Amino acid sequence: MKYRDLEITHEAFYEIEPRAYYYDDYMKRRKHEDWTDTVSTTEVEKLFGFIRSWDYHFDGDEKRFQQIYEQIAPEVKVLKNKGIESVELEDEKVEKRIKDVFDNLANLSSYKYQSTDCSKMLHTMLPNLIVMWDREIRRGVLGSPDKNWGTPYVWEFLPRMQKEAREAIAAFGQLTDLAPMEAMNAVERKCGKTVAKLVDEHNYVIFTKADKFRMFLQSSLDKGTITNEEFQRLVGKIRHRA
Repeated sequence: MKYRDLEITHEAFYEIEPRAYYYDDYMKRRKHEDWTDTVSTTEVEKLFGFIRSWDYHFDGDEKRFQQIYEQIAPEVKVLKNKGIESVELEDEKVEKRIKDVFDNLANLSSYKYQSTDCSKMLHTMLPNLIVMWDREIRRGVLGSPDKNWGTPYVWEFLPRMQKEAREAIAAFGQLTDLAPMEAMNAVERKCGKTVAKLVDEHNYVIFTKADKFRMFLQSSLDKGTITNEEFQRLVGKIRHRA
């Protein structure tokens, strides 16, 4: 992936998705220091409010969430220092931690498996590592919206997202003559988001909001804010969805 693809899709995400700022608002109000071995009802209410701002059908149970969180908190703590660009997904212990945390959290609601909402919740706990997904992103990246549980997430989805992230960071590093870690930090400062969040925004506009993104690209080309090469490359990504 070219670095500019992340930059352009980041801009598009905030222009074509009215709910984009709900994430920023929640992450500002979230008391990260209160998410330790346990979490308060107040913090769970904030989280559920954010989830419902995107999915009004969400029917999570706060008490059940608190119980599940206490179970996964030790694994979340270990994963906090991991980033999408550097995590060793081939490490069986890391792989199992992510898969187990994902599946346990996705079983939050008693009546159905909450895959998309789970990815959002888990991202807020691990914003440098977890890339969110939804049905259309799964369809576009994995070829099926029904590949929605922990195993395809950690075996198929995350490795592809890691490849995209590493390519974008390397491309920016070459452009700016920065080492990989410096390049990653510069990308995050420039866009104001973690690389994992930027990759999500890239996926979202291409797979979930394809029609609006195509219009955004055409408008940007007409205004001269993107080049024809960038336009063709990103339109090509829309056309070649799985």
